[in-house]
Amino acid sequence: MKRLLVAMMILVGFVALDASAKKPKPNPADTDLDGKVSKAEFLADAKKTAEAAGKEFNAKGYNRAFGKRDANKDGFLSGPELVSPKAKAKAARKKAAAAEAAAANPQ
Repeated sequence: MKRLLVAMMILVGFVALDASAKKPKPNPADTDLDGKVSKAEFLADAKKTAEAAGKEFNAKGYNRAFGKRDANKDGFLSGPELVSPKAKAKAARKKAAAAEAAAANPQ
């Protein structure tokens, strides 16, 4: 009986952990929460960000940036396309540094 009770408690714990698993945070530019960012959403968010920083909004530049990031040319940014080039470069540098450290300290 104790074993059954312990097994049930463990099972309930796993179910609770699964239910509380963090869902990915929606992109702030995704105003309609459909999981992808349209060109209009991208431009509106870029304009808002530029204005908040006191910078001039360059629609032509952001249109070009959207086109470069939209790898599958479907008119939306989704999945890996949502990761900014700056964040991709930072992740690549971090990965390279880790690989260099591992090579320098073989175990």
